[in-house]
Amino acid sequence: MSVSAYIINPKNKEEEAFSIPLSSEKVFNTYWLLGCQQNNLDLIAEMSYGVEIGAENYISLINELSILKSWIEKELALDQSLEIVQKINLLTKELESIFKLDKFDRNDVILFIG
Repeated sequence: MSVSAYIINPKNKEEEAFSIPLSSEKVFNTYWLLGCQQNNLDLIAEMSYGVEIGAENYISLINELSILKSWIEKELALDQSLEIVQKINLLTKELESIFKLDKFDRNDVILFIG
């Protein structure tokens, strides 16, 4: 299994094709969840079984991702952290593009991350 993000209410082919692979299940359970436990990051922890992200909660997720990224950079070796940090940066960029910059020209996009 792996953790990825995709749109659960797509309106066109571009939205249907949208997908962000984030982590293998092993890496997520080993590193992401440890960082969540140590920093009380509830939304990211919910990704282990799936969480819906929309316009109302994407900023909370971006804040949690920032905290997790800082923790990972501090606590993990560079070779362990590099790919995780890249995925966090990608997800943050896409969240801002979708919800802040209206990438899909609508405000009712719902991402499922899990």
